[in-house]
Amino acid sequence: LPHLPPDRILYRAVAQEPPPWLYLIVRARPGVGDTMQAVSDAIWSVNPDQPIDGPWTFAKWVDDRTAHLRFLTLMSIVLGGVSMVLAVVGLYALTSWSVTASKRSIAVRRAIGAADGQILSWYISQWARIVVPGLLGGWMLQSLWTSALVASIQGLQPPSTSISMVGITLMAVATAATALVPLRRVLA
Repeated sequence: LPHLPPDRILYRAVAQEPPPWLYLIVRARPGVGDTMQAVSDAIWSVNPDQPIDGPWTFAKWVDDRTAHLRFLTLMSIVLGGVSMVLAVVGLYALTSWSVTASKRSIAVRRAIGAADGQILSWYISQWARIVVPGLLGGWMLQSLWTSALVASIQGLQPPSTSISMVGITLMAVATAATALVPLRRVLA
C-alpha cells in the first residue's frame, strides 16, 4: 500500500514462476494522450489473447489503494464533528440546569450585596467541580481510543501533542461559552 513502507522485493524471470497477474509500469511525458492505448496495442501485438485489466494512471492506482484511508478519515471528521456538537449541547443543558438550580443562591448573594464578579467567580468554582472532571475524563477516553486506533490501523500515526492540545482547548472554550449564556441571563 502506498502509505506503508515498501515491502522487500525479489526480482526473478517471469518464466521461472509466472504470477497470476503482472503490472507493467510505463513512464510517459505529460500530455501524451495515446500512451495507454499504445501500451495496450503493443501487448496485443505480441499476444492478441492476453487480457488487459486497465490501463490506469499511477494516480488512479494510488487513489484506489488509499480509498479506505480516505473513508476512515472522512468518517473520523464527521463523527468528531457530531460528537463535538453533542458535547456542546449536553454541556449547555447541564449548565442551564445548574444555573437554574443555583438561582436561589445567586439571588441570596445578590441580596446581601455581592457584585456580579463575585457571583461569577462563585458560580465558576461550582461549575468547575462538574466540568473539569468531565473534560479530563473525556481527554483520557479520547487518548485511549486514539491509541487503540493507532494500534489497529497499520500506517496510522498518533496525533502530535499540539493537535491534542488544540482539541482540549476547543472543548474548554466551548464549555466556557455554554456556561456564559445561561449565567448572563440569570445575572441580567
